Amino acid sequence: MKHGRTAMIGFWGYMVQASGIHFPWATEANGFPPASLSPPEQWEVFSPFGKFQLFFFIGCLELWSEAAPGAP
Repeated sequence: MKHGRTAMIGFWGYMVQASGIHFPWATEANGFPPASLSPPEQWEVFSPFGKFQLFFFIGCLELWSEAAPGAP
């Protein structure tokens, strides 16, 4: 269930970003990729270390949720 919900949220985020909707403070001056790029192009511009940090954080959350008492 939780992975399905995560996939739905990811798809929703992709569609919003692909529609050109973005936060007003998400500018290149603040370290964000250009809004004119598509979501896959923005992912490619993202630094490899940033990608590692993102996946590491998600992995830690996953381990934490699985180690919780009463986890299925």
